[in-house]
Amino acid sequence: GIWHSVWVNFNSGTSNAIFDYREDRWIRAFGKEYLLERIGFVSQFSEIDERGTELKKTTRKTLPFYFTPMVFRQGNLDAFEDILRSIEPYVPEGSRICELYGGIGTIGLQYVARKKLQWLRFSDASPYLRTCAAKGISEAFPPELQARIAFDTNDAESALESGQGIGAEVLIVDPPRKGLDTGVMRRLVDRDADSTLSEVHRLIYVSCGFDAFMRDATTLLNSGWNLTFAEGHILFPGSDHIETLAVFDHAAQ
Repeated sequence: GIWHSVWVNFNSGTSNAIFDYREDRWIRAFGKEYLLERIGFVSQFSEIDERGTELKKTTRKTLPFYFTPMVFRQGNLDAFEDILRSIEPYVPEGSRICELYGGIGTIGLQYVARKKLQWLRFSDASPYLRTCAAKGISEAFPPELQARIAFDTNDAESALESGQGIGAEVLIVDPPRKGLDTGVMRRLVDRDADSTLSEVHRLIYVSCGFDAFMRDATTLLNSGWNLTFAEGHILFPGSDHIETLAVFDHAAQ
């Protein structure tokens, strides 16, 4: 059919917010609960018959991600995958990664198998992500790789306070337009006073708010971080919006 599903949102608020994202404000009128999107890198698969004979080889995107209307999804997945390809060379093989503002893991999960990560811990503040993240992870990864992945529903500052970043070598952030939260920046800048991110030597920053990114970048560059790589991505052609990818390395490393 034409429609995957139809959902109704009941917003009784008086602000200019279009949707009320409380779970009880959404009703699925009909259709499937989850929208499946395969996002990221392409791999080759063999089609095997019941006798074990290879019929043909096919290619498709490897990782499945499941969405509901309460879960953020990039509007231009083709352009977003360009960002993923640009990030890949800056993810060290066998590294330990903490990802904040991680959504359902559309960035960090790409590299668990490809880069043989020791572990990935990612989090996001939305309470509605857990089921979607768990569904995608259980389908995408064998048990031995699932054991290297941890997800929590926490805002960025609370995630760090709970120890999510301890032992990480690489930090991935994809914050909202306002940029990094104060507590996150404080830990990146004053590593001696707070050991939460003391082992992080690389910061991979994906920004959807250029003014906030420039503010955060200036603070980082004045605090022992060096800019290793930066480029802009146009996710919405014809608009004045730019998505910025930047890689910072700490001078002490």
